[in-house]
Amino acid sequence: MRKGIEKRLIFPLKLLFIIPLIIILLVGTPIKDRFDLLKVILPGILLFLPIYASSAYLFYIVKKYVLKPVQDLNMAANQVMQGNYNSFVDYDQDDEIGELCETFNAMQVQLKEAVDRRDELEKSKKEMIASISHDLRTPISSIKGYVEGLEDGVVHDEERFKRYLSVIKDKTNRLDSLIDQLFLYSQVDLKQNKDNLMVYDSGELLDDILSTYSLEFMEENIEFMVDRPFPNVKVRTDYEGLIHVFDNLISNAKRYANNEIQITSEVQEKFLEICLKDDGRGILVEDQAHIFDNFYRIEKFRASQLGGAGLGLPICRKIIENQGGQIWVESLPNVNGTIFKFTIPLDLQKDKGIANLRKLII
Repeated sequence: MRKGIEKRLIFPLKLLFIIPLIIILLVGTPIKDRFDLLKVILPGILLFLPIYASSAYLFYIVKKYVLKPVQDLNMAANQVMQGNYNSFVDYDQDDEIGELCETFNAMQVQLKEAVDRRDELEKSKKEMIASISHDLRTPISSIKGYVEGLEDGVVHDEERFKRYLSVIKDKTNRLDSLIDQLFLYSQVDLKQNKDNLMVYDSGELLDDILSTYSLEFMEENIEFMVDRPFPNVKVRTDYEGLIHVFDNLISNAKRYANNEIQITSEVQEKFLEICLKDDGRGILVEDQAHIFDNFYRIEKFRASQLGGAGLGLPICRKIIENQGGQIWVESLPNVNGTIFKFTIPLDLQKDKGIANLRKLII
């Protein structure tokens, strides 16, 4: 302590011993010898002995249960200031100081979690910038090379000229797709409030979204199976965001499926669970833990050839989580394909009506 609370407490205790003696000596009877002095002092000591004992016990209590924990708190706070978030105060008494120590320890845990989240976010931003730079540099370098070839006049036949233009167009489309995904990712990242969520009837909602895909797959060699009828419950979701989630998951399934894609839905307590399954070769276990990470691609060369930037599933995750749901993958490689599942929160507020889907579309 800066001025020593402990010393301040000791000083009054000394006064309790000294002042009564002085009073007795000043007011008491004349003292002729040592025996008379003892007879004068002893009653005063006995009179003030309970006060001495109580004061000493009070000092012990204050020192052990107030001063010591406060000193520990001060030391722990200094450690936190230096960036050490593991300096917990060990105080197990059930009193006000104990509550203060528990609050301090809990605050330290939350502060450590906040710092870890901040560091993880900074790391993620740096990795994202590096990935964006790489993904932009690759097509730009290709476009630059082909344009320089055309400028230098190395192309003399029309067929090669058209091939150069085709590559330039392909790389330009790749850039355009990447920029669109980055823009969508930033929009979803910023749109974390729930103002854009509306209440829909799940049966009408799923039928409206999936009917379009059913028409598309009529000309494909992959069977698109949708388990009907859909559950008819109230769900709270982002309509446009949900379309994007289905579009991304179905596009991925179409890319890797062998013969069929199946979609089912069922009510699970407070959520509507959507399941999308394909019969492809599945996803490796080591990839499953990262497929929702930014710019992660399972097969980097093949994904780049197909135009994937590694943002599709992260965008899906943000859309689903922003509306209060979850998304995950279940897959056993070379066994039963891949299953993507996500949940849509049910609307449990009975006093709100169901939004009119047709009006929204119009």
